[in-house]
Amino acid sequence: MERDQWYFAYGSNLHRGQLSRRIKLSFDAADTFQRAYLPNYQLAFNMRGEDGEFYANIVWPGSGVHGVLYRCDLEAFKKLDAYETGYDRREVVVTNEQQEPITAWVYLSRLENIAPGSRPNTTYLQTILKGAREHGLPAEHIQAIELLAWG
Repeated sequence: MERDQWYFAYGSNLHRGQLSRRIKLSFDAADTFQRAYLPNYQLAFNMRGEDGEFYANIVWPGSGVHGVLYRCDLEAFKKLDAYETGYDRREVVVTNEQQEPITAWVYLSRLENIAPGSRPNTTYLQTILKGAREHGLPAEHIQAIELLAWG
């Protein structure tokens, strides 16, 4: 990975402040981030962290996941890799708002960390919802996150 690449965020890294603290990402340039859609997956709160809490994950098959693409360099991905323990980084193809396909990296839970039927803690969920709102993700997607988390 020699040049900047896209990272597709769907969980708490939707929140710009959180991601900026984690990887020191600046949002000054217009092409630093954009809304995107990942088809054929669905959001789940089924990743059990080392702390026993449950975190967002995406699973296949599904009706699609809205999220945000962030442009990241190699150092940012190294920091994300170290932070996203319990996940593996994989390449996916998302579409942006202009319906253009874009190759991006996404974090998927390792199989041994999946625990179906789980709920995230309120603080974590609020971070996801705040990020989704600040990026203007569709209201129906935000409602689906709330329904999935709170039942």
